[in-house]
Amino acid sequence: MTTEDNIENIEIEASNVSIRQETESTEEAVIEGASSPSTLSKDEAGANSRKARTRALQREKARALASQSKYYEAISTLEEVSVEDEETTLGIKLLMAVCYLQLGRENKASKAIKEIKKIILSDPFPDVDDIMALIDDLIGNSSFTSALIMLPIASEIYLMGKEPDEILDGLFRCIHKANDCARPMINAGDRSRVLAIDFGIDYMVELLGEIKQQTKADPEKRVMKQALAITLISYNYWMIKDNSKGVRFREQAVAAMEKQFGKHASQRRIYGNMLYNLGVGYDILNKRSKSKETYEKAIVAIEDAQDFDDEDTRRKEIQMCREKLKELAK
Repeated sequence: MTTEDNIENIEIEASNVSIRQETESTEEAVIEGASSPSTLSKDEAGANSRKARTRALQREKARALASQSKYYEAISTLEEVSVEDEETTLGIKLLMAVCYLQLGRENKASKAIKEIKKIILSDPFPDVDDIMALIDDLIGNSSFTSALIMLPIASEIYLMGKEPDEILDGLFRCIHKANDCARPMINAGDRSRVLAIDFGIDYMVELLGEIKQQTKADPEKRVMKQALAITLISYNYWMIKDNSKGVRFREQAVAAMEKQFGKHASQRRIYGNMLYNLGVGYDILNKRSKSKETYEKAIVAIEDAQDFDDEDTRRKEIQMCREKLKELAK
């Protein structure tokens, strides 16, 4: 029924920000094609080739160091490579930004991220689906910080769209991916937890605001996207033990659904889900009477919902609410 009851313990692996093979092959083509042997002497061409190979080895060394969380050693190597290269490619900039963030060098990280954005959004910029595919690859490789760096670029492109409903879909897609990054980073703790809050949770809240501003979109769809986004955001706040914020967001979602759908809000399963989770939040904050009232309201909503796939699921969700009520009665 709710993500709180089903979360899995995810162990974060060391960050590995390798970029697709075609990106690297392009990088080598740029480096090796910068000086053609036809315009250089044999010795000069050989020296350039050796330098190119050395830089390639240094880049791989930096990746290996970063994968072992040796960010200081990795960035030292990367800074040396970037000084020697006339053009530092997306993959290297992304790795540098990750290292700077992990080391707490916010100003340098911000500069690297701006350069990444400049590279990607150069006219004509790529299809947003290609960027999201890269983000999926990064998440699949546990390169969560890299994915969080790329997501604001994707959402910026979505916001350039002309169809309001498509903008809503794109923004929620970005929130969902940010959630996929933030949760394991929070579980990892330390610096990763800090980055999950600053670049994950705060980013999701920012996009929630953008969703609310899409007034030209279908109003029912906008409210539903808000509710779904808040489900993810509030759970992240629960993970970092900021339950008060989580409750406030859930209250907003319930109020928005009641305003949009009136007495028919309960016909949507997510409304009952939101009420159940709100009841959990009140319970954590020791607001027992509010918790009891909200669980009872959730049972009525779940019984009334018209979009359950099967009755077994409905019965299980009602039973969960009743068990919570029994716990409160003890």
